Amino acid sequence: MRQLSRTVLLLGALVALASAPALGATPQVVLSVSEVPVGDQGAVATGALEISSDTDLAGTTFSASNLTAGTNVIPAQAITFDPQVIDVMAGSTYTVGIAVQIPSGQPLGTYLGTIMASDGAVQSLIALSVVVNNRPTLVVPGPQTVVAGSTLSFSISATDADGQGVALGVRFLPDGAELIDDGNGIGTFTFRTAPEDEGLIVTLIFFAFKHTDVGAPPQDAREVPISVIASTGPSIGQLITELAARISAFNLPRGTEQSLTVKLEHALRSIDRGHFTAACGQLDAFANEARAQSGKALSIGQAAQVIASAGEISKALRCL
Repeated sequence: MRQLSRTVLLLGALVALASAPALGATPQVVLSVSEVPVGDQGAVATGALEISSDTDLAGTTFSASNLTAGTNVIPAQAITFDPQVIDVMAGSTYTVGIAVQIPSGQPLGTYLGTIMASDGAVQSLIALSVVVNNRPTLVVPGPQTVVAGSTLSFSISATDADGQGVALGVRFLPDGAELIDDGNGIGTFTFRTAPEDEGLIVTLIFFAFKHTDVGAPPQDAREVPISVIASTGPSIGQLITELAARISAFNLPRGTEQSLTVKLEHALRSIDRGHFTAACGQLDAFANEARAQSGKALSIGQAAQVIASAGEISKALRCL
């Protein structure tokens, strides 16, 4: 038992020695700027710094030099860290926030300086760059409404006072919606709603930023509320019922009439159950049979009429 205890102690000592820096070795403190601060004049640019070490560092503080771009300066006092003081445990990585208060009227450009981390004995430096860049100006429409089952489309645009390229984006897209950035400061938003979207209310956030900005770029963001309302015209179910009544009024041969109306009844039943893909297939089968009967059981005019009606219903259902 005593021999075993001495062995355990010896192994513990060897592990501790293996995980600690060699005697006399300089502690390795690793700093990296994981998010470059980018901001516009008179605003706060935010970024992030990561710190790790192969030894414990108690009471590590952070400071920065002046940031310069030619003869232009952002003073060190404008740079703060969160937290200001941190205990670093060996083998762990910590994130520290960087905030840079950019003075109003500060000339545009990329400002360079250094960040220092120190526990009083060990010091480590890393380069810091801060980009001063005015944000673009975004123009969007006001609140929008769209009838369930129809399509809403509008344009957004952005301009940049510095003449730089602008990128466009959007947050909180619902199903069936997309934003296409044309690459010239203009974007097209399209929302293809479904009948079951009735009552949906969503607030989209459109934003614009410069192509050349990195990190967390300054953005001009605008909200556009969208409401999906009920149709004031006939419902899809009503349209299918009216189409079935029209087939019955043609006085077709019983087998032809029954074959066509059954397909419409199946489509109506699928819609009631929320099976819109199935309804699209049944409407397509109806239209194909009407084409096959054109000039036969159906006159050419009758076939064209019911095929067009089926197409309008399929369009309202957003069938492919």
